[in-house]
Amino acid sequence: MNYEISAVSAEYGSNTIRGFLGWTTFELKAKKGSNLRRGIDVLLQYANYVGVGKSRSIGFGEVEVIPQDLPYKPKDQNTFTQIDKKDNK
Repeated sequence: MNYEISAVSAEYGSNTIRGFLGWTTFELKAKKGSNLRRGIDVLLQYANYVGVGKSRSIGFGEVEVIPQDLPYKPKDQNTFTQIDKKDNK
């Protein structure tokens, strides 16, 4: 497992909502083609569609699941932080 996350605050109306931005990797050791692997794949693909956590209907909880054969690290994590700062002045 590997990760890089940072806590952020977003103003929504009169409320401040705490969350985080970042990425994480997980290694699934279940055999390829196993029921466990298929079930986890279904759940991860569902997360791509509906997001995770609370306040998803207003745009929070966005997830992008990217299956990888090798360890993954985004090329420019700062892109997400810059977008967050612009949108939450």
